[in-house]
Amino acid sequence: MGNGNSAYTELGIDLDTSGTAGLYNKYSTDYVIWANDAAKAVTGNDFRGQGPDLSPNFLMNQLFALCGWKGNAYMQATEEIRQQMPVITTIGRFWWDGEYYREADLPEEARALLQRFRYIQYYQENNFQG
Repeated sequence: MGNGNSAYTELGIDLDTSGTAGLYNKYSTDYVIWANDAAKAVTGNDFRGQGPDLSPNFLMNQLFALCGWKGNAYMQATEEIRQQMPVITTIGRFWWDGEYYREADLPEEARALLQRFRYIQYYQENNFQG
């Protein structure tokens, strides 16, 4: 939206990612998970309502949860992480216990979970190429 987000600036839209409002304004994108009538009948889920905030890497987890599927070992391991930390950004912001944190400010339990996610991701990327 313009050179250096100039259109946003002219409109007075906060893009300061150090705050939650700016983070949402700059990076949030609505998503839709659509199901036809057959999928609704098979899963017993009407697929209505607003889903949770989550990072793109967890979209498949959300779909699997709505369908009642477990998925492979990777999906199961990352689902445990999604339940506690549904937003893991590439700009170093993480959703934990109802608020956003910078990585350095995450509580120890959250840092350990984030490290576990990184280990799982590394293992998946380096051992399951097809």
